[in-house]
Formats: sequence, structure tokens, C-alpha cells
Amino acid sequence: MQLFANTHTMRDNILNLMIESGLEDDCYVEMLDYTIDLFESRGLGTDYYGYHNINHELEVTYVSLLSAKQKKIQFTENDIK
Repeated sequence: MQLFANTHTMRDNILNLMIESGLEDDCYVEMLDYTIDLFESRGLGTDYYGYHNINHELEVTYVSLLSAKQKKIQFTENDIK
């Protein structure tokens, strides 16, 4: 995941996966932006070297959305939301 080390790039990639997954409603984008702002305002942004920083949070979100796209286990729309 080091390829996506900056917050802006990760946000864009997450947004792309959200759209592909049918999560393009404003509320989901607002939740993503709120989460990023919350982490950064609490000192847990990219400058924080602890494990649970914004990079970790965005990587987990990204991988979760990728997992929801796989075909072996079918997730319902409700599961994805």
C-alpha cells in the first residue's frame, strides 16, 4: 500500500471504488472527508508514526472496498454499505 502513501491519492482511489460499488451518495463522501479531517485534527495524520494513523484507516477502507468487489463471496448492497 505504500504506493498510496498520501491522503489525497488514497481518498481519490477510495472514491473511485465507492462509485464502482454504488456508494456515490453525498453521505458516504461526507463520512470519508469527516474521518480524514478528524484524524488530522487529532494529530493522527500522516505525520503521526503510530500504527493507527490516517494512512492505516484509509488502507483498511480501500482494502475493504476491494474485498467487497470480489466474486467468490457475494456481498449484498446492504453489506457493502
